[in-house]
Amino acid sequence: MGKPPPDSFRAELLELLSERDLTLRAFAESIDVAQPYLSQVLAGHRKVTPPLLSRAAKKLRVQPERWSEYREMVATEAIRRDPELCRPVYANIPVELRTRIFRKLNRSHHPRSNKRPSD
Repeated sequence: MGKPPPDSFRAELLELLSERDLTLRAFAESIDVAQPYLSQVLAGHRKVTPPLLSRAAKKLRVQPERWSEYREMVATEAIRRDPELCRPVYANIPVELRTRIFRKLNRSHHPRSNKRPSD
């Protein structure tokens, strides 16, 4: 995975833990998250989730807004609730790219069902 932005959870967590003399294992236990899962998030193999950011922020006594992932989630949710927010932005994006973006947003918000239609 690529290098995370400097204001991201992935980039800051280990530094914050070091400042507080916490190990990754102890921190993971304190926020009720499996240490291997947290390691995968930090390596970029799994996505950061809102509950993880909230628990981490509370434990570290910081505001979750400091992390770019949190701000992105808030913005994405606002766009989902009010599509008019994105109209000026998407007006200059080619239709095929717009379609991919909306499909991705919808897929992440409404996962496909594995159910098959009954005959």
